[in-house]
Amino acid sequence: MKKMIAVATCLLLWSSLAHAGARRTEDLEAGFVRPPDSAKPWVYWWWLNGNVTKDGITADLSEMKRQGINGVLIFNAGGGEGPAGPKFLSPEWHELFKFALREADRLHMEVSINLCDGWDAGGPWISADCANKKLVYSELQIEGPGLIERTLPAPPQLDGYYHDCMVVAFPEKPDRPLSPQSVSASSTLGGYCDEWNFPPDDAVDNDPATYWSSGKESPTPEKPAWLALQYSEPLTAVAAYVLSPQQGAPGICEVQVGLDANQYSTIARVSVKPGEVCRVEFPEVHASRFRLVIPSASGIPVQISEFAVLRKTDVAAPRQGIKWWPFKSGNRSFWDYPRQGPAVLSEEYPDTGESDCRKADVVDLTANVNEQGQLRWDAPAGRWTVLRFGYTVVGQRTRCGTTVVGYESDMLSAKGIETHFAATALPLMADAKEVRAKSLKYLHIDSYEVGADVRGQQPTWVEDFREQFQARRGYDLLPYLPAMARRIVDNREITNRFLWDFRRTIGDLIAQRFFGRFAELGHEHGMQVHSETGYGTYPWPHIDGLECAGKNDITMGEFWIGTDIMSQFNPWGNVIKTVSSSAHAYGRSIVQAEAFTSWNHWLEYPASLKPVGDEAFCNGLNRMVFHQYTHQPRLDIKPGYQYGAGTHFDRNITWWEQSRAFFNYLGRCQYMLQRGKPFADICWFYGEGVTTFAPSQEFTKPLIPQGYDFDAVNADILMHRMSVQNGRLSIPDGPTYRAMVIAEGAQLSPALLQRIKELIQAGAVVIGSRPDNCPGLSDYPVCDQEVDELVHDIWGESNGTSDPKLNLGAGTVMCGRSVNEVLQELSIHPDFEASNEGKPIFIRYIHRTMPEAEAYFLANSTDQWFRGDCKFRVIERLPEQWDPVSGSTKSFQSFQQDGHRTIVPLELAPYASTFVVFRRNIPSAQNGTQDTNITHVQLSQTITGPWSVDFDPAWGGPQGLEFRDLIDWTQHPDPGIRFYSGKAVYRAHFDCAEKPRSGKRVYLDLGDVKYIAEVKLNRKNLGIVWTAPWRVDVTDAIKTKGNLLEITVVNLWPNRIIGDASLPQAEQRTVTNVRFPSDRPLQQSGLLGPVVLMTEQ
Repeated sequence: MKKMIAVATCLLLWSSLAHAGARRTEDLEAGFVRPPDSAKPWVYWWWLNGNVTKDGITADLSEMKRQGINGVLIFNAGGGEGPAGPKFLSPEWHELFKFALREADRLHMEVSINLCDGWDAGGPWISADCANKKLVYSELQIEGPGLIERTLPAPPQLDGYYHDCMVVAFPEKPDRPLSPQSVSASSTLGGYCDEWNFPPDDAVDNDPATYWSSGKESPTPEKPAWLALQYSEPLTAVAAYVLSPQQGAPGICEVQVGLDANQYSTIARVSVKPGEVCRVEFPEVHASRFRLVIPSASGIPVQISEFAVLRKTDVAAPRQGIKWWPFKSGNRSFWDYPRQGPAVLSEEYPDTGESDCRKADVVDLTANVNEQGQLRWDAPAGRWTVLRFGYTVVGQRTRCGTTVVGYESDMLSAKGIETHFAATALPLMADAKEVRAKSLKYLHIDSYEVGADVRGQQPTWVEDFREQFQARRGYDLLPYLPAMARRIVDNREITNRFLWDFRRTIGDLIAQRFFGRFAELGHEHGMQVHSETGYGTYPWPHIDGLECAGKNDITMGEFWIGTDIMSQFNPWGNVIKTVSSSAHAYGRSIVQAEAFTSWNHWLEYPASLKPVGDEAFCNGLNRMVFHQYTHQPRLDIKPGYQYGAGTHFDRNITWWEQSRAFFNYLGRCQYMLQRGKPFADICWFYGEGVTTFAPSQEFTKPLIPQGYDFDAVNADILMHRMSVQNGRLSIPDGPTYRAMVIAEGAQLSPALLQRIKELIQAGAVVIGSRPDNCPGLSDYPVCDQEVDELVHDIWGESNGTSDPKLNLGAGTVMCGRSVNEVLQELSIHPDFEASNEGKPIFIRYIHRTMPEAEAYFLANSTDQWFRGDCKFRVIERLPEQWDPVSGSTKSFQSFQQDGHRTIVPLELAPYASTFVVFRRNIPSAQNGTQDTNITHVQLSQTITGPWSVDFDPAWGGPQGLEFRDLIDWTQHPDPGIRFYSGKAVYRAHFDCAEKPRSGKRVYLDLGDVKYIAEVKLNRKNLGIVWTAPWRVDVTDAIKTKGNLLEITVVNLWPNRIIGDASLPQAEQRTVTNVRFPSDRPLQQSGLLGPVVLMTEQ
């Protein structure tokens, strides 16, 4: 009896589990067809200049909800001309904010609020003490022996803010030219955000490899280019030397001496030749101001590598300094220069013995200097350089604000974000509490753009930086401070190790004291936070990208259109991969991004946006936050006032009524990509340093082969969140990986190497070459000895060729071979492959794994049809096609299982996408019942018209017009059509040339559409057509005789705005702050066709 009860219990349990699994698969499909609110996209809701009305709030939110947008990020900012509204955080503004929260509650929408007027995080409440700071210095040469009583030159300072921190001295070479106190130039070549990649200081650093570059204006005798030196006190000069790079040499130059505050006198002329040291002597002159004047040049910009004036004992002996010092010292972050990005941090010139000072000779004189900067020191014999270090503000203020502008809050000190939080978040949360709003869910900080208005300068100091450095790195930074003044301490290796530690400390403080503290403050008040730590804008700072993103409840990046969006202007970094990798590692389910940002106005439409969005999806994104929906305060004008950047998504765009089709597509994709866990075979460890982000594919070295996905991981993840389970590297509540790849050139500390050794012993597979040494100076040189021992334990004597595979415990180390070779040896087939007649075809993909299904999202990123075989590393499950455009699902009738993968014949239109879902169990021997899944269609009839076309007379278009042929509206002689923007309805009557065959589908192909269409046949709405293949299924609506076809076509705003440019204001139909000139080329518009019927064969 007990046995029977046990059997019955097992059967009941099995039945219950089977039913639960069936319900999950049914729920998955139901959510795909009709995505829940949690899967729908969000928008940046731009409150332009604070010009907000309650009527506009209600209209905006109601329209968003109706069309399929579920969340708003309220973003008060400037960035476009137009009427101004209440000041940010004023009583009137608070009332509008509370009204918006109540309306969002009514519509069951969610709200996030940007804690700034503009971006990033700051305002007038941030004093200089709470603002970002940088380390600055001055230097003075003195002669010993004897008592020195001198006032040290004041280091450069901004906004009258300066504090001393340390003073050091070291023996100076007796023939080294004196360094100027400051350098200025007539102009300097600016970068993307006017950062100085080639500043004047690079012409006095004694390094011939660096140089100053003038602006792009050609110098003339009337307006010459010049480079000026200001010394802290007069010196007696007898010569000058000038060095130019191999390009940009100016030719004949003048050396001038400053006579008074405004006048200079020429004391010598020198011919500057490319790559040569040009020395010119002149009679003794005693002065503190000199300059090099360039009255003409053979090319622009003018470039000068070195310029110095010499005393009698000085020798012009330029030598290579620390390579890429501005970046290694943390003073500059990365953007479009240097092109190889953070990889330069591991570059250095060959060490030929250069050294400016020894650590052991550096003297701490801090106690010898009073508050007025007066030095009193009994100096030993010889020439000494005294370096006075202090800190001033970086000077970066919030960007794109309206009136509430101030310093950015200090990222290296918690008091910065605490002050900012108290001034912004606390009163905003009080508003929500007052009106009992449930909609306010998140607090937001936008993209890190420190440096954008201050020539690229970055925060490098905080009051307790020395103490924090000591605690984190285990040694005092003071003896190495000359390295922060461009000096080589001991040797190149030691100096680079110190600078690595310096940057790592900056990165630690930003992660913990800014992003980490922000999250803590939000959680203390019951709020979640998200901030744009995955940089898509300027710049890429000295942080660990994964660690900073992981501090947020929702990781967030950004992507633009019109560029290689995953590269974000930089070929070495992948913004979306960084934040998605962070989310996967730190247990975050949502990966969102500021989406589709551009400099265009009304030039985008769903079909142009889709490929960019699909690429973001394939890099791990699962929530779009459209940039941006500008609030429209008025209900009586179009297209309304807009922020200076797009893409514009608001209720006034021409295709807003049709936008729900695009939003539904995104909602379906996001629903599926939010389910389960990401699947990847490889975790790619990028090293322990900062300025570290997930690499773009071409910079993933060693290269990850096509058909395998990866996540980036950092040291924190390896140390604290990774284990090995069943031979796979595992992260709690996250993905598992078959192998870890160590990036080429990665430096590893003993602690991390020990952890990697433990993972291998537990069963991990690690692919990578032997590391050379430990980064930094912590516990140096013992750390290198420990690294050597651990490297020997892990890699043995292997150099990658003699013994490329080593076993350690239950795991394996592979080196000297490509990742692809290793994966093949491990019998790990590609997770996804596409081919045509055996030739590999690149199709983007991402794979999500869940208890009830395996789901692959595929995206064709080309303008060509794909027809071929797709191989998925899934067996014993039935493949299905889930179309996110239509919401339809169907089983594939043609497929094969080969024991390792399922092979599915598949077709994708240009830029088309689909989900392939495996959810129903099947036997391993089961294959499809048909030869192919590809639908073959044949042209059966062209619908030639004539076409009756109705334009909207409210926007200047005629009604009842007849088009005998389909034409581009911009080619029509009627200006009401040529400059028309909006929708037009085409109608045509036709009979079928042949009777549709039973059981065969009939499709209407619209041909070329500019830019979105909606189709009705015989009064039956067949839906919105917005992407390739630009077809609708008309099988159930078509008749043999007397068909009425109606096609509503919508173009874009530019044509009407261009037309208005030549009209008197009273006759203009558009009201906006964005204007185009009357001679700007018009955008093709209308239904261009051909419109044809296609019959399934």
